[in-house]
Amino acid sequence: VNDKPEVIIEMTHPPVLDAAGGKEAALAAVREFLKSGAQRDARVLSFETTPPFVHLEGEVQDYVIAPTTTIVEFKGMKIKSEGYMLGIREKTAEDWKYADGAKLDDTAFATWFADFPDRSKLPEVKTGPLLTDKDTVAKIAEHRSRAHAIKIQSDLKFIAQALDSYHRTTGQYPTTEAGLAALTEHLPKTPTDPWKRDYRYEQDNNSFLLWSAGASEEDASDDVHFRPAE
Repeated sequence: VNDKPEVIIEMTHPPVLDAAGGKEAALAAVREFLKSGAQRDARVLSFETTPPFVHLEGEVQDYVIAPTTTIVEFKGMKIKSEGYMLGIREKTAEDWKYADGAKLDDTAFATWFADFPDRSKLPEVKTGPLLTDKDTVAKIAEHRSRAHAIKIQSDLKFIAQALDSYHRTTGQYPTTEAGLAALTEHLPKTPTDPWKRDYRYEQDNNSFLLWSAGASEEDASDDVHFRPAE
């Protein structure tokens, strides 16, 4: 899988290649994907089809549903994906071609597989960490925590810019009571923190304080604050 992009392309259902801009464009995209994965320290450890396979007959094409299990290693973490490959063969053809079930939506089925007889037979596509040891769990928590911190800092700076725009227009910051709702003209949609909660705001004389209450609203030790430079 990691070093055979040509094989992947040869086995891919032609309409999928056409949607990607043709065979050469699709091959270039697969190569770039594998290259970028290697640069990010990601690689496919295993890819297996897991019987039983389901064979279905359409009016124009025959189908086979092959459940799959893929294990990917990314920065020392193992991620497990469960999905399926959809095999397609026209009634007059001999060779089977395939499409990744994770990429097939309603439009794909309506356009390419209009005669597909029973979508209830399709397996659920699931992706998640392979929790095999404490180190893996700790690494996942670390990456999630880092991603949350980056989002919070980005959001708070974005809101602060809207507050500064409001200040330039009105000569003051919104009152604590008015809150961020006063920024309608300067911030059409106020972001929420990684836990889907509103960011907190407090006016402080001719300045302000922004913060996220963190993962635990009750425990202030994980709050993340933003105060503009003096």
